[in-house]
Amino acid sequence: MKLGAWSVLGFVSLVACGSSSSSSTVSAIAVSPSPCAVGRTNSIQMSAEATLPNGTKEDVTGTSGWSTGDSNTATIDASGVLVGVNAGVTKVTAEFQGASGSIDCTVAP
Repeated sequence: MKLGAWSVLGFVSLVACGSSSSSSTVSAIAVSPSPCAVGRTNSIQMSAEATLPNGTKEDVTGTSGWSTGDSNTATIDASGVLVGVNAGVTKVTAEFQGASGSIDCTVAP
């Protein structure tokens, strides 16, 4: 089979480009501030920072999924604002691209 120059060039271009994925694997999520403390009925802005395999750090606060271990102690909204509800300690977790990080947060009376 004989291929023309353009056919070979087109094939080489397709093979060289391949397919790429825009998602990066996250190796760790750090949640801050640490230590975390807030008064009852007060709020604090939490932050999440992803570490990529190459060591690059990226602020993912606004794109993380946020949760608390006990919503009777504190609640957290989609942007990472934590509000103290009742005195106690709860775990605050940020999840991004399958990775998660957590810290304990104290709510003072």
